[in-house]
Amino acid sequence: SGSRPSAHRNSCRGRCGNCLKSSVAFLLSHIGLCVFLSAYILGGAYLFVYLEKGHSINVNREHSDMVWQAGLEMRANVTKPVEQLIQSVHRDYEHLSGGLSNLMNKTRRRLQAAVSLLEREAQHQERLMNQIDASRQRMRNRLQQFNTSSNDSRPLNASSIQQDLKDTAEIQE
Repeated sequence: SGSRPSAHRNSCRGRCGNCLKSSVAFLLSHIGLCVFLSAYILGGAYLFVYLEKGHSINVNREHSDMVWQAGLEMRANVTKPVEQLIQSVHRDYEHLSGGLSNLMNKTRRRLQAAVSLLEREAQHQERLMNQIDASRQRMRNRLQQFNTSSNDSRPLNASSIQQDLKDTAEIQE
């Protein structure tokens, strides 16, 4: 019974050891393969850059010069018409804003004249209304005098009545 547990332990250790060895071998073989593959890729990329560097710089410089020249030509072809269009729009804007400003000034002057005319007319109407009120009051006074004079048998002043009628006719005109 004493040999069984140690034999069981040895067989367990043996199985675990074998399992561990096979796992480490599997991992190292895959890790090693990945490391080798990465080094191969990086080495190939470095070698490509080293061999093609001079040719690539010349090609890039030529391509860059061609693009620059094409850009200059396009800018000249596009910029000039755009500048002319902007100048045309600016002239039109100045013309319209000047015309609008003149129109606003004319309208403002006309409105000021109309307001002034309306104010004078209102003042004139007010004076007329005051004259009419005064004339009415005088006529009431004369009528009152007439009523009292007819009761007193005193003569009525005809010239004052004629003057009141004349004033009323002038105001109504």
